Amino acid sequence: MFIWDEDVIGIICQGIEQQRDGIFNLVSDGALSIDEIAATLHKPLLTLRGLLKAMLWIGRLFKLTPYGPEQLDFLRYRPVLDNQALKQQFGYIPRKTSQQVLEFYARHNGLLP
Repeated sequence: MFIWDEDVIGIICQGIEQQRDGIFNLVSDGALSIDEIAATLHKPLLTLRGLLKAMLWIGRLFKLTPYGPEQLDFLRYRPVLDNQALKQQFGYIPRKTSQQVLEFYARHNGLLP
C-alpha cells in the first residue's frame, strides 16, 4: 500500500486546521501484491521461495539465523493497513489509490516505458 505525498500534506494540514488528533493509518485505498507491482513496473518477477525456505531452514539448523522458513509467510501475506478511520473519523479521502501512486511515482522517475 502506498500514499501520495500530497495526501500526507493534506492530512497534516487538515489535522492542524481542524485541531484533530488521534491515530490514523495514512494509506491510500487498494493493496497491491508483489505480482501487481512487478506488472505495473513492467519488470519480471523471479520467485525464489523454495530456495529461500531451504536457506532459512539450514541457517536456523546451524544457528546462523533466528529466522526460519515460516518467516516467508510474513512476506507473502504481509499485513495490510486499514484506512477506514482516516476516511470516516478523520474525514480525509486520499485523492490517489495505491495503484495510482505507484504509477505516478514510476512515471515521474523514468521507471515506465
